[in-house]
Amino acid sequence: CTERIVVVKNHDNNIGQLWAISPRGSGLEQLSLGRDTQKASPRVGPDGRIAFVGLNTTGYPLTGDLYILEKNRTETKVTNTSNIMRRGLAWDDTGGHIFAIQYQDNIKPDFPGGKLPERGHHPMPEGLANQLAMISAADGQIKQLALVHMAGNLGGYNGGYVYYSVGLWCYADIRKIDPKTGQFSSVADLKLADNGVRVSPEGDFIVFSSQPEDDH
Repeated sequence: CTERIVVVKNHDNNIGQLWAISPRGSGLEQLSLGRDTQKASPRVGPDGRIAFVGLNTTGYPLTGDLYILEKNRTETKVTNTSNIMRRGLAWDDTGGHIFAIQYQDNIKPDFPGGKLPERGHHPMPEGLANQLAMISAADGQIKQLALVHMAGNLGGYNGGYVYYSVGLWCYADIRKIDPKTGQFSSVADLKLADNGVRVSPEGDFIVFSSQPEDDH
């Protein structure tokens, strides 16, 4: 979306609605109207529809289900798993699939590719890990692509690859994965904040780096 920025703005009862604004700060417009779902992680698709995570309203809202805000302003619930994390979403270039991070428990930790945390960093807690998933926008069918550990963050879809971060707290690695084959590779092996990666249409990255005593 190059003409508008989509944001979440809190309303009554702390229910966030989707709004759009131009990069120059003009043309503020409310997009969503539904009052029963707290919205997070909006991502505009190639056809103008907006995917977002409808968060659980009880407890600390870390997860929920995947929704799509249609062009006519209706909200379509895509999944019924309640475990889609507010860790970013990404569309493929056709608008047929949405990529998301799913919370999982009771998974034996195993760093993809045999990569272990650097010495001095926290080991993976037993039983905690997350999955990168590809979800059909039409019927909600879910295909799990990769174990991303906690917490993981989606950077975007570009050139046939999904970019994401994988790691633990102050140790993270930017990776890309081919959703058709499941093959992944490392793009940047850095000490990055685990929730900080975005990929631009040109293939450049915006990241948050993490230093031993400070986050930047």
